[in-house]
Amino acid sequence: MNAANISPQLQQVLNAFQATPGLAPVQYQNLLAAITETPELLQTMNLAAAQDRLRHIAFLSPRQSGSAAYSSNEKTVYLGDSHLHFLGRETRKVEMIGTLGHEIQHAFFRETAETAQVTLHNEVRALSTSGQPAIDYTAAALKYQQVGRMDESQAAMTGWNMAVSYLQAKDPNSPVTLEKIYTNYERSAG
Repeated sequence: MNAANISPQLQQVLNAFQATPGLAPVQYQNLLAAITETPELLQTMNLAAAQDRLRHIAFLSPRQSGSAAYSSNEKTVYLGDSHLHFLGRETRKVEMIGTLGHEIQHAFFRETAETAQVTLHNEVRALSTSGQPAIDYTAAALKYQQVGRMDESQAAMTGWNMAVSYLQAKDPNSPVTLEKIYTNYERSAG
C-alpha cells in the first residue's frame, strides 16, 4: 500500500470520511487499501479531488437505493456499508474497486450531464410553447436518454478497467485474462 501518493486534496476527503460516526477502523482501512493498491484508481481519485469533482465520500442513507451513487451537486461518492466489509474475500475488494471507479467516472461526466439536462429543459419548453395542437417530445427525450446511456456505459467501462488495474498491480507477472477478471470480480445484486 502506497499512501504516500495520495494528494493533499484526496487526503482531506479521506480524513473527513475517517471521521464518519460509526465507521469501523477496518472499513476505513479497506477503503484506503482499495484506493492505494489500484494505481489507476488512485490517480483518478487524486485528479477528481484536485479538480473539485470529489469533496466527500459517505455512506448511502437507508432511504437511498442501490449499492453506490455519485451526487454531482454534493460532489460526493456514496457507498453502501457492505462495500467496505471485505471479510477476507478478495472478490469483494475487487467489486469495491470497480464500484469506486464507476462512481468517480460520473464526476468527470458531470458537465455533459448538466448540459444535457439544460438542453432537454429548453427543448421541452420551446415545444410546449410552440402552439402546435399535438406535441411530440420524443426526439428531445431520446437525446437526453442517450447522454444517460453514455454516462453509464463509460462508468461501467471505467469500473471494469479499475478492477483490471488492481489485478495487474497485484500480480504484474501474471496476465490478466478474462477468466481471471471474472473469477475476481463479484458483483452484488442491487
